[in-house]
Amino acid sequence: MTSIFKGGCHCGQLRYTCQNEPLSQFFCHCLDCQKSTGSPVAAGFLVTKAATVVEGERRNYTVLADSGKKMTRLFCPECGTHVLEESEGLMGLWIIKAGSLDDASIFQPVRHYWTDSQQKWLKINDDLERVGTQPAFTDLGLDLPNS
Repeated sequence: MTSIFKGGCHCGQLRYTCQNEPLSQFFCHCLDCQKSTGSPVAAGFLVTKAATVVEGERRNYTVLADSGKKMTRLFCPECGTHVLEESEGLMGLWIIKAGSLDDASIFQPVRHYWTDSQQKWLKINDDLERVGTQPAFTDLGLDLPNS
């Protein structure tokens, strides 16, 4: 597989290779992402599962996200790094945590989601679009795979 980008966990046991460009790149301020990352915001991007190879052992944890959909978070059982997510509302796609990229300079976010849940002490100093909650990705003009 020719890679567009690669990444993985802190210890290197869980790895991914993506063949296509991301469908979307964003920051998420939902309470679920805050809890799962231990930070006020999560940075992520959408990729198709069909164009992504994931290698290595992984564990998962499923929760009911702020969207009301089941969110399964995949992490390395060795170092605990949270690398991938799959949402019941985005079948056929992975959400990859931008901090897991081998070359994080490729991350080019275009919007902030769930800013209604943003921590009040976090100041956003960019001109990216802000969305109070999580709109359907189909409303954003993305060509998503059928599932």
